Amino acid sequence: RAVALAAGGVELAVVALVAAVYPSVEDPAPSDVDEPEVDSWGARGASVLEVLRRPGILPLMAFKFVVVAAGGSVLFMVQQYAVHPFGYSASQAALLMAYLGGVQLLSQAVVTDEIRPASLYLTTALSVGGSLLGMAATPPSKQAFVLWLAPLTLFATSSRMMLGSLLTLYAPQEEMGTVLGFSMATVSVAHIVAVPISASIYASRGFSFVPLASGAFLLIATGVLCAVGFVPPSLPEPHGDADEPEA
Repeated sequence: RAVALAAGGVELAVVALVAAVYPSVEDPAPSDVDEPEVDSWGARGASVLEVLRRPGILPLMAFKFVVVAAGGSVLFMVQQYAVHPFGYSASQAALLMAYLGGVQLLSQAVVTDEIRPASLYLTTALSVGGSLLGMAATPPSKQAFVLWLAPLTLFATSSRMMLGSLLTLYAPQEEMGTVLGFSMATVSVAHIVAVPISASIYASRGFSFVPLASGAFLLIATGVLCAVGFVPPSLPEPHGDADEPEA
């Protein structure tokens, strides 16, 4: 657990470092006129808050955290669970990771940019949550573990990618770096939260309760987010200067 927390802390530190050194705007052209100095940190902080206030950003980040944390309770711990309780050898665990890498490549095939936010919420909750609950309902075995890892990896990876892409549609081009940083940070925070909780549940209740609790958390959290209206609005018009018809 301490190692997992340390790894998550390193992830957040890297994201924070990138955010600190990433130029928010291009350097202006040199000018002979002396201009008053601007507090770059204050301007950057104001820019970050402006991005967070944009409609759709916080709801999508919240849902992405829920999805990544729920799926990550198993996927972030695949190698550990493969060894114990399922008794994989080191070579078998390596083959399992290669197998999941192939499934992640296949997940590219189901990624689409034409899905509405409401539909993405519903399909993600049902597919990822259903995979977790199916894993929990099946008697633990090597074969069942491999079987349910395929849809869980497929749907969790594709949903995470689509949510990240959807985030970029709610901010203009000049804020894209900040939005991508938020998307990365959401995954890091979910990693920090999911791994210790997953390990604690496994230690106290056994493996089957890990996907059971995670699937229930995903379905309940999705229902709560939708019930309180903490969902992104309809997709905005694409940002950028559109070609206007000639008069």
